[in-house]
Amino acid sequence: MPNEQEAWASQLRKGVLELAVLGLLAAEPRYGSQLVDDLAAHPELAITAGTVYPLLARLAKAGLVATTWQESPVGPPRKYYRLTEAGVRTLASMTTAFRAVGRPSATSWEVDHDHDPRRTRPRAAGGRPGLSGRGGGRHRPRAVRRSRRRPARRSARSP
Repeated sequence: MPNEQEAWASQLRKGVLELAVLGLLAAEPRYGSQLVDDLAAHPELAITAGTVYPLLARLAKAGLVATTWQESPVGPPRKYYRLTEAGVRTLASMTTAFRAVGRPSATSWEVDHDHDPRRTRPRAAGGRPGLSGRGGGRHRPRAVRRSRRRPARRSARSP
């Protein structure tokens, strides 16, 4: 039985594989083993013919792809798959969703293993740590403002 991480990775690959198949079919109709060969160029997907053909059957049943048989220059006729109008709409929707998921703020979920929460002050409205109040974090107490002033310039006159 796969552990939780393996199950999660498997689900991720399945979603990406469906998107990849629809994307390849949007470019041009392809036959099954041609799709398998094209997808094999991406070993991170870990695909096999036993993965692609059931996916194609499911996409055809859902009306996202249509099939036609065509004679092959060598060997038996080939079953070609092409996107339907519903497949084109689904691909557009999936692509939009995939791009949105791929662009979240990295800080929203990544774990910073070097981060010590005891040494960080909360962020203010202006996004700068430790500064709060009016002006999006620009307001500093009077004592701080005075301490950051430059010393008065002395004239270059000789005594």
